[in-house]
Amino acid sequence: MMRKLPRPQKTPQRTRHLKVFLAGFYLCYYLFLNCTELLAIELLFLRDQEISSSYEFQNAPFGGISGGIQDPSGELFLISDHRGPHPAPRMYRAEIATEGGSIIELTDTISLRMDKFPRLKAEAFDGESIALDNRGRFYIGTEPDLKSKPRIPARIAAFSSTGVLEYLVKIPRFLQNNLAKGMRDNAGFESLAINGKSSKMLAIVEDPLLLDGTEAAIKNPALVRIIEFKGSKNSTFLPSREYLYPVDPLEREPNEGESDIKYSHNGVSDAIFLDDDSLLVLERGSIQNKNGAWRNTAVIYQIDLSKEPFLTVSTKGRNPPALKNRKAVKKSLVLDLNQIKPKLSSESKTLDNLEALIYCKPTPTQPEPLLLVISDNNFNATQKTQILSFRMIK
Repeated sequence: MMRKLPRPQKTPQRTRHLKVFLAGFYLCYYLFLNCTELLAIELLFLRDQEISSSYEFQNAPFGGISGGIQDPSGELFLISDHRGPHPAPRMYRAEIATEGGSIIELTDTISLRMDKFPRLKAEAFDGESIALDNRGRFYIGTEPDLKSKPRIPARIAAFSSTGVLEYLVKIPRFLQNNLAKGMRDNAGFESLAINGKSSKMLAIVEDPLLLDGTEAAIKNPALVRIIEFKGSKNSTFLPSREYLYPVDPLEREPNEGESDIKYSHNGVSDAIFLDDDSLLVLERGSIQNKNGAWRNTAVIYQIDLSKEPFLTVSTKGRNPPALKNRKAVKKSLVLDLNQIKPKLSSESKTLDNLEALIYCKPTPTQPEPLLLVISDNNFNATQKTQILSFRMIK
C-alpha cells in the first residue's frame, strides 16, 4: 500500500501574489540588463516584394517560406514548411533579380527525398530552418508534433545538394518530445545557422521548453535555449554548448486594454552568422484582438557569443540544465521592423508573418551586403509571401 505523504500547507494568497510579482519583476529587469551595445550594424530599407498566396510555381502552391540561405555562387535556397506528401516537402531555388520590380526570382524546385529513412518518409516533415555547410550539404531543422500518434520529435536533418537525406544530427535528449520537460508542440528548431568555417552550428528553440515556464507574450518575457553543435572530423555536428537567449515581451497598442487581447506570442524565428561569433536574431510576434484581427511584429537584434556564459551539453541526459542562477546572452537592437511599415508598397502597410533571414554577399554592382527578410504565408488566402530587402552597413 502506498504511504500517504502529509499534505503541504497552503501558501497565503498575498504571499503567492507577491512571489509571482517578484518573479516577473526580476525577469524583466534581467532582460533589460541584457540589452547592450555591440558593434553597430545598420539596416537601410530598400524595397519590398509581395507574392500572392494563390501563386503556383511548377504546378504546386508556392509559400510556407520559413528559412533561406545563399550559397557561395550567389544562388538562393528557400525551405518551405509544406509537410507533404503531395506535393513532397521541398526547397525552392531562386536568384536575386537584376531587373524589374522584383527582389528575387524563383528558378526551380528541389523535392526532399527520404527513401533510406522509411520512418521519416511516413512522417509529416515540417521544415522550419535551413543552413549550409562548406561541403554543400543542407541542414534543415523541424518542429515537433506532439499531437500526432506516435508523437513526432524535432529533428535536424542533413540533405545532399540534390535533396537526398543523408543523416540525422544527434541532438540532446532533453530537447525531445517529453510532454513535461521538452519542446512545446510546433515550437522547435525555428532557427539554424552555420558559421563560414563550418566549425559550429547553432540551433535556437523558438519557445521556452515546457520546464522553463510560459512563452513570451504581452508583458511576459521569456528565456529560450541556444544549442551549439561542434563540427567533427567526419563532417558531422555534435552538441557541445548551451546558451540562453532573452525574448522580449510584446506590448499592447496605446488604445488597447487587457480585455482587448485574445492571443499574443513572441518567439525566435531565425538567425544568421555575421562572423564566427556574432549573429543577427529575428524575433517574430503575433497579436490577435478580441475581434479576431491579427497584427504581426518583427525585431532584429545582434548578439555576440564570444564572451557569453554557457554550459556544456551532449546527446545524453534526460533533464535540461536548470535555468537558476544562469545569465542570458546580451543583445543589441538593430531594427524594429515596425518602423518601415509606412514605406511598404502595399496599401495595408502591414508586416506579414516574417520568419526567414538571408544574408546576401556583396557583388560588383552592390558593394554592401544585403539582408532579405521573408514571410511564411501559411498557405493562407488572407496572407502573402512578403520579401523585404535591406542594405547592411557595418
